[in-house]
Amino acid sequence: GLPSSISNYQINFGEKKKKNSYSNNFDLVVCNDESILSQFNVLERSTNNSIFLLNNKSNSFEELQANLSNSVKKEIANKNIQFYSVDASVI
Repeated sequence: GLPSSISNYQINFGEKKKKNSYSNNFDLVVCNDESILSQFNVLERSTNNSIFLLNNKSNSFEELQANLSNSVKKEIANKNIQFYSVDASVI
């Protein structure tokens, strides 16, 4: 599980409010600190075909590949996760 310092939020899109719609699985996972990936499995509750947005400062695809663990890469591949990497400090 994730420690209490990591937050999980559920956001519902659409006009109708769903009753009792809380889910333990997520279609969108955002990680603001790349170092968390080596400490916790942030993708464990991501759904198949979900989106994973990682904020990092990698300068190249090769550097990003080198910094991602094999377990993260495997989870992305096994769940067919759409993976996006941004450096939010330059936005």
